[in-house]
Amino acid sequence: MPELFRKIFPATDRSGAGSDAAGAAVAADPAEGLQAVPVGLARLRDGEVLALNGLGRALLREVVGGSDHANECWLAAAVTRQLVAGREKEILSGCSDTLSVEVRLGPACPDTGERLVAVRPVGETGGARADLVETVSTLSHELRTPLASMKSSLRLVLGGDAGDVTADQQRFLDLTLRNVDRLERLVNDLLDVSRSGGEAPALQTREIDLGPVLREAVALHGPAARNAGLELDATGLPERLRAHADPDRITRIVANVVGNSLKYTPAGGLVRVWVQPHPRPDDGLAWRLAEDLFLPLHTWNLVVEDSGVGMTPAEVERVFEPWYRGRRHAGPARDGSGLGLHITRGLVEAHGGSIRLASTPGRGTTVWIRLPRDPASEQLLRAVRELRALARRGAATAVALLDGRPERPVVDLVEDFIAGGVDAAATKAVVPAPSLAACPVADPAAFAAAWRRHCAERPSTAALPGWRFLPLGPDAATRSQFPGIPADTMDRKRPVTGQGPGSLEA
Repeated sequence: MPELFRKIFPATDRSGAGSDAAGAAVAADPAEGLQAVPVGLARLRDGEVLALNGLGRALLREVVGGSDHANECWLAAAVTRQLVAGREKEILSGCSDTLSVEVRLGPACPDTGERLVAVRPVGETGGARADLVETVSTLSHELRTPLASMKSSLRLVLGGDAGDVTADQQRFLDLTLRNVDRLERLVNDLLDVSRSGGEAPALQTREIDLGPVLREAVALHGPAARNAGLELDATGLPERLRAHADPDRITRIVANVVGNSLKYTPAGGLVRVWVQPHPRPDDGLAWRLAEDLFLPLHTWNLVVEDSGVGMTPAEVERVFEPWYRGRRHAGPARDGSGLGLHITRGLVEAHGGSIRLASTPGRGTTVWIRLPRDPASEQLLRAVRELRALARRGAATAVALLDGRPERPVVDLVEDFIAGGVDAAATKAVVPAPSLAACPVADPAAFAAAWRRHCAERPSTAALPGWRFLPLGPDAATRSQFPGIPADTMDRKRPVTGQGPGSLEA
């Protein structure tokens, strides 16, 4: 098999460009080179793509739609998932509306551990959807049976059928039962996601006091921290924190991030969890929209710091990918699926928030999670994320804004206008606030001129104002946006932001 690898991937680097000698060999004998292979092929080892031929790279660009590096990471994650599930073949969808990709695993080379993986286009996506629904349905069924047994046993013990229960036992068993209930809801969410086309499960958001939710979520990790010889500092959590959120999802976010910090921090280390109820605003697109249009933008930050083993820049780049697990551990290799931070990012973004991470090898990691405090702020942040996603597809240079308040709603009118193909980047309008339409555009001047002609031809739109434009620069991701103790200078002193825990306001 190594000889086969050399024939298919002749002395190429990761970009697919070979040396002059290799290129001459391919030209002289096409059967020995990449161009003779009728399918996309990749070489993988230990969860990393070592080489990808031209057909495979072109297919992933069309179906997945990311950079070549991001597409390779996507393929590596897909292969890891298949190996875990024991599936030789899987059909996966990406950003393409018409194509999916079939990923088929070849045997591993016994000498090197390398594996040949074939990728090919699939025009019909129904097979992928059917496979996903079948897999998740089977998984849900298999998990529900042991979960039901666990709940039944816990209730029997709590009811005294197995003997008297002390107050401490009652407290811990109650916590266990609540977490079994949450796990059962997660299983149901997975099934819902598979049936709804891969969309995130609906949140049960409401105005709540997050103070008790956060403290209980962190307290669940107290025994694990003590057993590992770690200090878990939660003194920076507020007594009260009014916010609009799904408490179950917030609990899961805290559990995933704090659990990761404990896992990767050696004995004697420190994990600190604290909250900024009124963080400084960033200078990204959301804040520019809020300032320009007088929109609400109220957020809060959850910060988790540790003095653990840290990560390299390459690991930080991949840490939110599904199935990715860092190679450094605080002790022996730990169990884990590599899904924790990937799920966390999805839950944070479902709230309209964002998650950032900074790390230094040997010095620790800091995670910042920014979440909206009210529905209006959540709507604005969601709209900005959608605007940026649309802009990446259409090479946009600016965001066009049309404020129809108080005259009339404008979104339907704008959708009709955009449907005429007036700008290559303007494919959809989003709603950052009631009666406000926004879309990315490539040529603001031409877009504005087309709108004036559109209004002149339609009396119903004549009373609407013209578009205004904001330049589409990158959102800031600086430490000033997420202030806190740097991971590489973490100590055990409080306060962390110049305000003690008792002064945190709700």
